[in-house]
Amino acid sequence: MKILSDENFTTFRWNRNTMLITALNVVIFCWVGAMIEVHAQHRNKERMSAGFEEDLYGRIEQKNPGLGNLPATFSVARTTSLKGHKQKQNGVNFDKVFVNEGGHLNPNTGIFTVPFDGVYQFSYSGAALPHKKLSLQLMKNHYEVQSLAFDGKRRKNPQVQNQQTVLQLDRGDRIWIRLAPNRSFGVIGFKRNGYSTTFTGHILRRVSRDDYAPTNLDGISLTPVQLDNDHSDVKSNRRKRSSRTKRLANPLQNANSNFVAFSVARTTSVFGSDSNRTFIPTSRDGILTYDRVFVNTYDVMNQQTGEFVTPRNGLYYFAYTVGKYPKKKLSVALMKNDNEFQVLAYDESITNQRHMQSQTIILQLERGDKIWLKSYNSKDYAVYSNMGKYITFNGYLLSAM
Repeated sequence: MKILSDENFTTFRWNRNTMLITALNVVIFCWVGAMIEVHAQHRNKERMSAGFEEDLYGRIEQKNPGLGNLPATFSVARTTSLKGHKQKQNGVNFDKVFVNEGGHLNPNTGIFTVPFDGVYQFSYSGAALPHKKLSLQLMKNHYEVQSLAFDGKRRKNPQVQNQQTVLQLDRGDRIWIRLAPNRSFGVIGFKRNGYSTTFTGHILRRVSRDDYAPTNLDGISLTPVQLDNDHSDVKSNRRKRSSRTKRLANPLQNANSNFVAFSVARTTSVFGSDSNRTFIPTSRDGILTYDRVFVNTYDVMNQQTGEFVTPRNGLYYFAYTVGKYPKKKLSVALMKNDNEFQVLAYDESITNQRHMQSQTIILQLERGDKIWLKSYNSKDYAVYSNMGKYITFNGYLLSAM
């Protein structure tokens, strides 16, 4: 057996360490090279995906001018109940997501952040917990109430209440649902194989500067779209706007414009003409008028007369919600032209509590047709509203013909 001298052993140990270091460097070099290759492939996939999405949205925009990037759609629900006095945040959050294209709705906070300027439709619903009341408010930005879903009757078997609203919004605006923070209020989550508390929204029309006209066209009076002034709570660095009112160009002057929409509300109650309270107009037997305008493109809705005048032939969608006055009956019909009944929201019960009724319909209309809401004109009937906007009326063009 040959024994290594101290000098030879030192040389052998140095050579072994050198080989180990060299091998380790080779391994590190190969790993870094592999990571660089993976990163490059990932970046290429991102570029390809972005290019595909840009091309896809470009083709969608060509077929649907004005809609812009379609991923501004969400539909969510709650699976658990929520009590008003036990909320941990201002808005109602959601743990069931059906659709959230674009990711603009944060389910944890329940806040939808508007991705770009446009006109949006929102729908929300809820049912009170047994023996509790319901009060859901659609909020904009900080505490700007847009509409309300309410049920003041403490029912053993609650009924679902729903509300729809169309709003013109700016990029960065925040829309969310607020449950009244009081122990008297609460909402049900998942019950009997279905969801009661839901929140849905989507864009109807993406608005650009080309949609606005600084002056009236051909002597046609244009109603400005009214926007809320309080945006002091919005923390995003949104661009400053020189004016809070905008005028939309006349659609009849633009063959490519197929967008017509209105959304109005009333903040005061109305009563039958033989009631001892404030009279509703009698010229059309109880036509409802409005004191709040969210959207009114091209002045299609006359809020003073309560009439929507069809600007062009097509299929139109309408939705309305009305509040029931305590100890009064409720009967509000959607009418066409001269007293042609279309649909009815009705409640004949006599209770001390307020709640709501809703209706929707799609109609094929011709240019010049008039659509309006009629309340039955009797002292036994009334429609309730307050600053929460129990009375709302929305409509828009689905397809021009």
